[in-house]
Amino acid sequence: MQRAFVTQGLHKLKELSGLEGRWKDSKNQIDGILEIYEEGRQPKQFPVILKSTIVRTHLMELHKALQKNGQLMVIAGKISPNIREQLREWKMGYLDSAGNVYVNTGDYFVFIEGQKNYPNTAKQKRRLFTKTGIRVVFHLLAAPEVQKLTYRELSEALDVSLGSITNAMQQLKDQGFLLKTGSSGWRLHDREKLLKKWIDAYVERLKPDLLAGRFRFASREQNWEKAELPPDTFWGGEPAACLITGYLRPAEWALYSSQDIPTLMKSLRLLPDDNGNVWVYQKFWSDALIHEQKNTAPDLLIYTDLIASGEERNLETAQKLYDEFIKAQL
Repeated sequence: MQRAFVTQGLHKLKELSGLEGRWKDSKNQIDGILEIYEEGRQPKQFPVILKSTIVRTHLMELHKALQKNGQLMVIAGKISPNIREQLREWKMGYLDSAGNVYVNTGDYFVFIEGQKNYPNTAKQKRRLFTKTGIRVVFHLLAAPEVQKLTYRELSEALDVSLGSITNAMQQLKDQGFLLKTGSSGWRLHDREKLLKKWIDAYVERLKPDLLAGRFRFASREQNWEKAELPPDTFWGGEPAACLITGYLRPAEWALYSSQDIPTLMKSLRLLPDDNGNVWVYQKFWSDALIHEQKNTAPDLLIYTDLIASGEERNLETAQKLYDEFIKAQL
């Protein structure tokens, strides 16, 4: 059945490009077929996956599907600019309800970008994923024992106002992620869905603010695995995944630290470089709530770093990390 956002996307495609798109349902593993008609040319057919909204945790699924179907497209109600950019790097076609479209088969190219007029889009509730809300939700997901705490105890452990905690918990309740247990207890519900929402919010809204700088190692022969990290400093992303799974050799290094930059530069022999492959972020989680591993960030954060990169090898490692360490936590 053709969904409303498909109809809207096809209408925008014709309005902005003059191309006519026709939808055909499919009984195969894909959701349907898009036929694009252009005057004087044979129609082009593309297998399609439908998503009302694409979040970063969908990238693994889409990449696997793309490997099976060389000219796969995704049609969605909304696709964020960062995810559209990632899909273009894979040469994966897309169309959203505002008319942003990309098709590149080598002999056929359509690209319209920057459309922001999404029809019939109600304003989404964003109060849950304020920058403080993102921190709160992370601790609820990463430290299940937090559910034993009162709101006031959680406020003190995270060093945020009681009002911010109360607001975040109310939003979780309103959106169906928080269930009451007994007279005063509570627990998270549908944690996997909440994780998907959190990953997008963290990558888009909080992580850029945490970036303290980019660097490179002073020597290419430097052995990062034997480096002694300063106190309250942890590997994230690729190096952390390498240490935990032994499945990945880093090409980019992420560090989370509460140390000042001069201390990190001296301890790890780092040089400032706007194009460097060492990314330093401020540590944002609470020692009181998350029991840290020896020298790596929490598993959920490592998983998120890998997902956010969009790199094929990182997505494979992210899946391995999820299956072996994270799934049981959710």
